[in-house]
Amino acid sequence: MLIMTPMATDRFHFDCPRCGERCSIALRERDTLVQCGSCRLEFPGPLYPTAPGTACPRSEEQMFECACPHCGKTRRQLENAHAVHVACTACGNAFAVPKAPWAHWRRPVAKVFTHHDLSYSLHHLMMDVRRWIYPDHRLSPRARRSFEFYCGACGRLQKARVWDIASQTPCQFCNELMIVPSPRHAPRGSAAADAPDRLYCPQCGQIATLSDKNRRRNSYCAACGLWF
Repeated sequence: MLIMTPMATDRFHFDCPRCGERCSIALRERDTLVQCGSCRLEFPGPLYPTAPGTACPRSEEQMFECACPHCGKTRRQLENAHAVHVACTACGNAFAVPKAPWAHWRRPVAKVFTHHDLSYSLHHLMMDVRRWIYPDHRLSPRARRSFEFYCGACGRLQKARVWDIASQTPCQFCNELMIVPSPRHAPRGSAAADAPDRLYCPQCGQIATLSDKNRRRNSYCAACGLWF
């Protein structure tokens, strides 16, 4: 069976994060607000890889209306300004920007490995196989906490543990090999997000530094002090 990846089409199909209904978006709708035709949930379309000749959308730059908790006056705010303190234009009181109403429904998209990627990933693949079979009772509550993400090839929802971030695994639906993404993302446009050799720490999910660009030696995470 031929699996069509997002790079080979101008339309993407994926699961609704609430009801599981199959949804579809056009290339220009990536990361714009879409609505499920079944449960009517409004959520951001998944950030699938950039197709040839197109610009990649900028994540978490959707606008939403939030109300001042002191006087109730509403204002438009960027989604990525969550927790930033702003002054109300009506009463002058400061308050923290809340999360966007759809923030809970964001799901990262897994990178699908190419043949070129596989030629440089044997060391990590061998280590990650041992990580995948690590039992839950041996992990901390934080490490075994689960989250959802989209397969980068077929758009089906997958589940993984925080411990499994950066591990390589086949999609249970289309069998494409992918790398488990982090549920936390660096803002697009930052130095960390634009780095070509981005790698997630398998313990804390933060972006780690590659000690070797061919990924044949260990990498180090400065956030939690882990070598992997």
